[in-house]
Amino acid sequence: KRKNSCVFLLVIVEAMPESQSLLEIQQIVEKQLECTLCFSLLVEPVTTECGHTFCKQCLHLSSLHSACCPVCRTRLSGRLPATNTIIQALLEECMGDKYKARLAETKSTKKNQAPLNEESTLGLFILDCVLPRQHLKLHVFEPRYRRLIARTLEKTPPLLGMVAMNESQLSSVVSECEIIDHTALPDGRFLCEVVGRRRLRLRRDWESHDGYRIAAVQEWTDDPLTTEEHTQVEEISIKLKSDIDLWIQKVKETSWHTRRQLLDLVLQHLASPPVDDPEAFGLWITALINPLPPLGLAPEIRLEALTQSSSISRLRLCQRTISISLAHLNQRTNIHRSLLGFLLFVSAQFLSFLIRAISRTFVAPIALINRLLLGNDDNNNNHLGIIGRVHLPLEGVGQ
Repeated sequence: KRKNSCVFLLVIVEAMPESQSLLEIQQIVEKQLECTLCFSLLVEPVTTECGHTFCKQCLHLSSLHSACCPVCRTRLSGRLPATNTIIQALLEECMGDKYKARLAETKSTKKNQAPLNEESTLGLFILDCVLPRQHLKLHVFEPRYRRLIARTLEKTPPLLGMVAMNESQLSSVVSECEIIDHTALPDGRFLCEVVGRRRLRLRRDWESHDGYRIAAVQEWTDDPLTTEEHTQVEEISIKLKSDIDLWIQKVKETSWHTRRQLLDLVLQHLASPPVDDPEAFGLWITALINPLPPLGLAPEIRLEALTQSSSISRLRLCQRTISISLAHLNQRTNIHRSLLGFLLFVSAQFLSFLIRAISRTFVAPIALINRLLLGNDDNNNNHLGIIGRVHLPLEGVGQ
């Protein structure tokens, strides 16, 4: 490495005029070893296919915005190149203390930008609230959210916060979501699928240096139930269980194939209902009747259900919402039955008309031809006057 770096340095020096002083040569070399993105000495230098060299971290951040070279706009492969060992050795040999100071500065910055404490802070994706066990597919194209996804994928597990806007402000509840599947596209976009894990309370938020917001969050659980409320919850849960079964049946009876497929997928994601846990059961019901994408068969209550601190209030909210949805589905059933009866009546009338038309068109002429050819004892004279009686030859038939 030292030999190659010295050869590289000699090439630079020999290309300079003899009048250049040593200090000027050093300044020119230092200028050549600067990153054109951060305008500082290169750290972990990487050279692209088109021949331009950048800091590894700088090129990574640039790739989140665009898949092209920042200098000449040549489309890159999408993979970060390996460290250029020749330029790395040249930096170590020629820049000396300056390079050591630059390394110390970079390490300090990385320490301050270490992965956030997942128990207290989360990067926020401002779009919609996601309920526990609920799945949501994302097409991430904004630069700030591409950086958020890239940062999140570096963690284990890859957790981020989904939050909705409530009257031009962030909602007080954050949905902790895990990225369970992702595809990085060549132009820097991401196709992701996230699943809701739990709800968190938003304490405060601020903007990160990458453009997306970060939130300080706290776990949000329901208030403890009294003995009387436990009894009420059990009664409501039993009633809700039967209402859910009826609701699923009505949706399948009154919906097209696509909607039934979506409902089956939602039930597969949600698994069996946690009837023994009032908080989880209320959120499970909400995720069923308000899935993503929406079925459009029940009023939207996700945000209201997430911000409830009382399990019994949430279950009553679900009970009212299912009652409204069932009334709507029953109305759809009556309309479908009326429409089906009308269609059957019209079909029967049309079939009767068709049979009569066919009879008039074909049956009467066929009967007339039969009478003319085979004869009729009551009307022989009339028929003979027209074409005469038809006699079949019997020669050769036998005795």
